[in-house]
This record gives sequence, C-alpha cells and structure tokens, in this order.
Amino acid sequence: MKKGKFFVLEGLDGSGKTEVISRLKMDFPNFLYTREPGGSEFGEMVRGVLLDAKSKNVPPLPLLLGFMSSRASHVQELVLPALTRGQSVVSDRFDTSTFAFQLFGQENRKLEDVFWYLRKEILKNTSVEYIYLRITPDIARQRKKNRKSNNHFDKQTDKYHQRVFEGYENFFRNIKSDKNKTSLHKSRFNIIDGSLDRETVYQNVLTCIKKAK
Repeated sequence: MKKGKFFVLEGLDGSGKTEVISRLKMDFPNFLYTREPGGSEFGEMVRGVLLDAKSKNVPPLPLLLGFMSSRASHVQELVLPALTRGQSVVSDRFDTSTFAFQLFGQENRKLEDVFWYLRKEILKNTSVEYIYLRITPDIARQRKKNRKSNNHFDKQTDKYHQRVFEGYENFFRNIKSDKNKTSLHKSRFNIIDGSLDRETVYQNVLTCIKKAK
C-alpha cells in the first residue's frame, strides 16, 4: 500500500491557515486533519496546559519538553498509523511553531540543540511536507486587529512577534542547509506568499499538495 503524505501548514497568526485548511477539507475529505499542540488524546490534554495563561511562568526547558511530549504522542499515535494505512495527514502547525515561538519568540535559543535532537528522535524516518504561508509581522498585526486573543502567546509585544517571524525564516534555512545534520533532507518545504489574495494563496497550496502526491 502506498504511504500517505504528511503535510504541515505553518505561518504567523493571520497568515490564512484556518481558511486554507477549511477549504482543503472540502477538496480532500479523505485526508486526516489534526493540529498542534494536540492531535492525540494525550496531546490535547497537554495542549490545555500549554496554552493556559498560567503556563507563561513555566521555565523554558519544561515548556519545550511539554510541546515535544505532546508532539511525540501526536506522531506515534495519530500521524504514523494514518500514513501507514495510506491516508495523508494535514496538521495545523507542527515543530516549526515550537522553534519560532518558544526558541526565538521567547529568546530561548540556547535550547536549539535540545530541539533538533528531540525532533530527530520523534520523526526518525518520517518525511514532512511543510507549506509555509509567509506574511510579515506588520501584515499579521493588521489582520488580527478585530480578532480576540485566546491564549497568552497572542498577547505578546511587537518585538516578540518579529522574533517569531525570524524563527520561521531560520527554521527553513536549517531545513535547506541541513547544517544540524539531523536528516532534515527528508523534509521538504514550500514558501507561499500569504499576502496575496485568498484565492491565489489557496491555488498555490493546492499545487503543493498535488505535486507531493
């Protein structure tokens, strides 16, 4: 049986991921749709803790390990079984968000080696097809003006969101160069200009999905 593909939609809040995934569900109803943090039963339990306002005071290492613990459960209990039975998976966020928000946004870059090591252990031979809807923090800010914040990550400063943006850029440079020697070559990424009109963005995402299949 042909294995499924693992697609990950990434981008700043306001990049259009939610709308894209909503449309993908109509065009590819047989795909499995999931999210991070979360996905598996255990992952969803951890999600509630990680996104709680009280978690903003948790030290960097246990917070990172919380996200990675949720991810390991997500991959082993949900993603891999689906791929093995030939079903493709679309995840709303994955490890790129952890790298961008926790390591860059919260200025914990000293944990990068821990991140890459755990990433390798969690993914092993799993290939990821990243689709990054790229928008600048300025555009994200404009799009979020009328949206109510729902977790403590949404309530950060402009400088924080600029660092998050730089984290996304850095992550995909790592994927491209594989300078960490963590089998990143098994992962592929597509960068889509998320500032374009909605239909163009979606058609570009469709092209990525069909090309990978």
